Amino acid sequence: MIVRPLDPAPTPLEGLRGLSELAFPFLLHSAQLGPQGRYSFAGADPFLQFVSHGTQIEVWRGAQRQRFEADPFVALRELMHTYPMASAVETPFAAGAVGFFSYDLARVIEDLPQETQDPHPFPDIHLGFYDAVVTWDAQEGRALITSSGLPLRGRAGQEHAAQRASWLEAQLRRPRGSIPHSATPTEMTSNFSREEYVAGVEEVKRLIGAGDLFQVNLSQRFTVRPRPDGLELFERLTRVNPAPFAAYLEGPDGSQVLSASPELFVRVRGDEVLTTPIKGTRPRGDSPESDLAQAQELLNSEKDLAELVMIVDLLRNDLGRVAQFGSVTVGALPTLSSHPTVHHLHADIRARIAPHLDRFDLLRAAFPGGSITGAPKVRAMEVIEHLEPCRRGVYTGAIGALGFDGGVDLNIAIRTCVAAGDTLTFSVGGGIVADSDPASEYEETLHKGRGLAKALGIHDF
Repeated sequence: MIVRPLDPAPTPLEGLRGLSELAFPFLLHSAQLGPQGRYSFAGADPFLQFVSHGTQIEVWRGAQRQRFEADPFVALRELMHTYPMASAVETPFAAGAVGFFSYDLARVIEDLPQETQDPHPFPDIHLGFYDAVVTWDAQEGRALITSSGLPLRGRAGQEHAAQRASWLEAQLRRPRGSIPHSATPTEMTSNFSREEYVAGVEEVKRLIGAGDLFQVNLSQRFTVRPRPDGLELFERLTRVNPAPFAAYLEGPDGSQVLSASPELFVRVRGDEVLTTPIKGTRPRGDSPESDLAQAQELLNSEKDLAELVMIVDLLRNDLGRVAQFGSVTVGALPTLSSHPTVHHLHADIRARIAPHLDRFDLLRAAFPGGSITGAPKVRAMEVIEHLEPCRRGVYTGAIGALGFDGGVDLNIAIRTCVAAGDTLTFSVGGGIVADSDPASEYEETLHKGRGLAKALGIHDF
């Protein structure tokens, strides 16, 4: 492993721009300081790509494609085990797989109905395997390059690691021209009218009243035309809506995925697991007094606390399926987190993975995150399939990294845009419970989408 300081270093966004003309560039960007917003990571030119659609697996090594049928979690585990690597003390992610897990991967885990389709279908999993990564440490104010030498080993791997470290540094230091300004979107449509969304909320409340379930996260999707440039939009998004778990990826067929997620799905270090579900939302106030009032109202809301407690119980159960006995613990409940456009409530849930299990067992047990499905999880996903007009795709899946050293850093893919073909889409939703007010739930979805709309130049959202 080569570890090399990058000094002077470009900013993470400048670094992404330097990598943007290469194959499959990525940036996992922590745009806020604090324990959950310390590190950012970037890379490009993966030596391998892992793609799954259901149980159909594709592994790309350059132009060579291998196709086979397998359980995607099993196939990914076996593939990543062929590239073992010790942890680097200087960074939590020195090399590994980066990409997304679509919400619809849940169909591999659970037997769900097939009532809808996605007009822009994405893979269930798309991951690039990156041998060299740049890390920015906001707390220490430094940047460094790590280069593993993979997929080579021995002396050849050492030489390859040195070459790739120099190559990555040169790419990061390339002169960065301005990004061409793309057209401002002129058309935005939702797959729900206000009346249809309100009717969906009322149907969820009817099912809850009948004892069918306790909570459902119901979302609507907005489609924007013409498609703006995803890299330009991501730069604007990080300015107007900085987030601790932001991400920029390039996917198949020229697609771009950009996220300003405030929510951690799962983090793994050794056998230690952290998940941080979010529930409850209030818009930021336009003065210190009104902002404090909004935050206090959220903290005092019995409805929002009940939502959070339900999801905490669900996630404790998910983690309990793979955790060491007695290791699942919950931190302060609730905790207020404030972001540029909204306040949220969240809780930290920790566990230790049982010795005979691993991170892939954890992902199967916990995916998709309970905060974006409802409770009970499987019944909530059945209701989502029935009420939402199209498949979710990347939205409410997970974006992030799986290290070759065994680490995991994945967000919940909310506040997330997907640019594909000639359109850009983003979705917003909220948790529906027994005492939800349908009109207020609709308005809450708009509060959550305003940061994205502002970055798009849409001011009457």
